[in-house]
Amino acid sequence: MKGLIKYIVLFTLVTQLQKVCAKTFNIKQNEDSLVYLEIRGKIIIKEKSENNIYKVELIENNKVIDSVFSTDNRPFVFGLLKNKYYALKVYKTGYLPKLIMVDTYIPDDKYIDDYFIFDFKTELVNISEEVNLDSDTKDFPIAIVQFDSVKKGFNYNQEYSQNIKMHLYNKY
Repeated sequence: MKGLIKYIVLFTLVTQLQKVCAKTFNIKQNEDSLVYLEIRGKIIIKEKSENNIYKVELIENNKVIDSVFSTDNRPFVFGLLKNKYYALKVYKTGYLPKLIMVDTYIPDDKYIDDYFIFDFKTELVNISEEVNLDSDTKDFPIAIVQFDSVKKGFNYNQEYSQNIKMHLYNKY
């Protein structure tokens, strides 16, 4: 037991010493390997169905790097690294896939050490409504999430989302 306590104390001291040395000698640590945006989503399904499972894929550079299965109205969470572009793609049987883009680039270094959380809810479109949708627009992302310097956090681009919905439902 004493050996374990000594090991924990030693490990803590070495870790703290690394941080002090890095700051003292201005050594850049690999900051890009830390999760700094937690994205929490919730998929809303208005109609009741027997199959209440949906899948969310986290995509980077056109490759699925993670995925989760969840049930209707239950949240999912992904931890994202900074200075990357991601896509979230939601699938559910009987519904059109939904694509959301996430840009984790922050233009200002003063937020470089912050940890951000972005919560969102979205509704899937039943496949029976596909005939009413603009075929050229339905493959575009429904939202683009990015850093908002005014709000000092992550938010979706409201103007883009309004325009894409307007074109999707042919209301322009």
